[in-house]
Amino acid sequence: MNKSLKKIGSILLIIGTCSIFTCSLPIGARIASAIAAAVFKVKLPPPPPNRGIAGNRVGGASRVSSRDPIDESPNSDRRLTALVPEYKNTASVGKSNPELTKIWGLTANEHPSLWFYIPYAQNSISRIDFILSDEDNPTNKTVYRNAIQSFTQPGIINFSLPQTSKPLAIDKLYQWELKLTMKRQLDREISVKGWIQRASLNSDLSDLIRQATPERQAALYAENGFWYDALSTLAELRRDRPQDLAIIQDWRNILKSVDLGKLANKPFVK
Repeated sequence: MNKSLKKIGSILLIIGTCSIFTCSLPIGARIASAIAAAVFKVKLPPPPPNRGIAGNRVGGASRVSSRDPIDESPNSDRRLTALVPEYKNTASVGKSNPELTKIWGLTANEHPSLWFYIPYAQNSISRIDFILSDEDNPTNKTVYRNAIQSFTQPGIINFSLPQTSKPLAIDKLYQWELKLTMKRQLDREISVKGWIQRASLNSDLSDLIRQATPERQAALYAENGFWYDALSTLAELRRDRPQDLAIIQDWRNILKSVDLGKLANKPFVK
């Protein structure tokens, strides 16, 4: 009996020591650990069922030229890519029922930011267009359209809906498209398409986010399934603090969570 009690006492002592050690970590280290856990396992809600929200987050093309610098292999990191979750429904795939890929995410922002990886040199692109559409409005589907200014080198760019544009309505699905027109092949367009839906924050979560640091905001958005906002918060931190090792790891983790880890080291461009 005494031996058993001693053994239990030793186990409790070890547990207690571990707990004390964890609690004695600097607040910054504990927060960084919590963020890493949150952004690596973003709680992505499933897309709305049966809404026909198929899309493609990796750029396709109407034709392929042997002289074009584009790599069309499926796992290439040299393809136009939207930084957004991809859902594949393989349950009922067959010859007459092909696999359906849904590109979709939530935002809490009236004017959200979307992020894309453009692997092409500036001199190979004639024009970049961003289009936002309301598919429920057949008479006037286009909600917003704008040409994106050219960039200096291949890398990750973002497009934010301007404050002057009409805010996204809560619970409405919008389709976005980033379309590139290539130089010397004016009949060739490469595009990625997907969907975004705005959801409201409850008052408690809204208060927490408002009072939190940007690092903690990213974790809160991730924990509650707001993909676009978690990604944007981390992307801005990554861009503004390029040498911060904790932010670098968080950025890598959130991209890994949606199988885009191969883009984690790509540069940000304006």
